[in-house]
Amino acid sequence: MPSADSTRTLDDPHSDNLSLASLLAELAQAPGTDFTTEAVRDRILQKAQASQESVLREERNRIAREIHDGVSQYLALLMLKMEIISRLADSDPDQVKDELRKVMAILESSVQELRRLVRAIRSPGLAGLQGEPEHPLQQP
Repeated sequence: MPSADSTRTLDDPHSDNLSLASLLAELAQAPGTDFTTEAVRDRILQKAQASQESVLREERNRIAREIHDGVSQYLALLMLKMEIISRLADSDPDQVKDELRKVMAILESSVQELRRLVRAIRSPGLAGLQGEPEHPLQQP
């Protein structure tokens, strides 16, 4: 009796996390399947690559959302603050100083957020998925 997962395909990167049993079950259901060691190895490699590409795509999307929701919002706020400062420059120097302190705090938060995102992008796991060396000085 086929399992509930038997409808999954080799193209589905989330199907049973590269389980050999699920791969063999999928191969057994496909008419004319080649069960040579090379064919099975090639299918396993295809499935692993599809899974890695899916993880990489999801991580890139997450980072893009964080940049949009975090850093770009900080930059928009900084533009607004700078406009306020330019209007106050001649009339209220004390208010300008206060606004500049706020701008500095926002800038510090923005730099910290960017550094965190860069670390996430450069993380060993993500670099390994991209086929890049895990360390900038390390050769592939």
